[in-house]
Amino acid sequence: MKTIKLTILLLAILFIGAKNLNAQCNASFTDTISNNLVSITNTSQAPISPNYAQYSINYGDGTVQNFYNLGTHLYNIAGTYTISLTQTIIDSITNNILCTNTYSGTIIANGISSCTNPPTLTNNVNPNSSNNIIFTATSNYTAQAGIYIAKKYDFDFGDGTQLINHWSQTVSHTYSTSGNYTVTCTEKITDPYNVNTIFCSQMSTNIVPFTYVSPCNIIPNFTTTSQSPNLISFQNTSVVSAGNTGVVYNYTLDYGDGSPLVPFYSTNSHFYPNTGTYNVCINKSVMDSFTNNLICTVSNCNNITISGSVPAYNGCEANYTFNYDSAVNFTYTFDDNSSLEANTSISTSTWDFGDGTTGVGNIVFHTYNAAGTYDVCHTITTTSACTSTKCHSIEVSILPSFTASIRGNISYNYL
Repeated sequence: MKTIKLTILLLAILFIGAKNLNAQCNASFTDTISNNLVSITNTSQAPISPNYAQYSINYGDGTVQNFYNLGTHLYNIAGTYTISLTQTIIDSITNNILCTNTYSGTIIANGISSCTNPPTLTNNVNPNSSNNIIFTATSNYTAQAGIYIAKKYDFDFGDGTQLINHWSQTVSHTYSTSGNYTVTCTEKITDPYNVNTIFCSQMSTNIVPFTYVSPCNIIPNFTTTSQSPNLISFQNTSVVSAGNTGVVYNYTLDYGDGSPLVPFYSTNSHFYPNTGTYNVCINKSVMDSFTNNLICTVSNCNNITISGSVPAYNGCEANYTFNYDSAVNFTYTFDDNSSLEANTSISTSTWDFGDGTTGVGNIVFHTYNAAGTYDVCHTITTTSACTSTKCHSIEVSILPSFTASIRGNISYNYL
């Protein structure tokens, strides 16, 4: 009986001793400092399983963080700081704290430069959008060599709209009414490892006079190129104002030779059978996107001249026109416009749409599966056994990108 009691006592002593051994706290760390950036490596004695340790670190400037193996911290103000690492060992079964130990060391850190030179704020009208202003904040802040910082920007556009915590120094904003707007840009110098920590900030202010441009005041435009002596390609180069919300634009083209108006999105082509001067007009209809009511119509006309002799057609010459169908994306209408000798007609009319598909008929419709450039070829055979093929490259897109415009008279001379 005495032997049993003695054994139990020895086991209890060993258990308590082992538990106390596991509970030994020994916090320590090493540090490296580079200007205002300190790096801490945890070198504390790890607890014996199944106990575990928790760590917290106080950087001596009011910043306290949970800590594991590695840590970095930026100091805003130069000085000598006491860093303290606290180790707490916890019983994994009972969650009781077994011991706590704190190790401290001092470091000397450099600070960052103060904010005394605010950014330069400039603004320009977006060339592709009359009511959109591009703002650029050029930073004048120079950090000391080896100092780690990040920069963020707040923009107040003066119309109740703000852009907060923006990393880019260039932003754009669309105004809906005319006025003089007070625009401010605040540059914030932050901790790159914790961007919510702001070391300092500085602000620039501009007064921006702005005149709202109505969509009815934007004149549509087009350019032309010659595909053959009497086949002209028209490119819609109208500038679209992205600042006009609640409106949609519809474009039509009048070729000036009595043919019907056609929709005009990106590129149209038209065959003129005779020489002469034609007054070609692009028409822009501005519609209310909610009611579909017409707001205004704006037109712009240019003369094109086809002079010299139009080549005679010996037998037949295949040709065609094409137009973008506004109802369906990627859908085009192709219309035969071939020239034939007298007393003949087309017996077969075939199409190769350049995407591996074909069609038959004088007027055909085709929908492309993707945007791109396609070589569309039209082949005819006449009742007099004349065969001819004509190919054009067309640019297929959902919506055109209008960026430039020209005006004036354009002449094509063929001698």
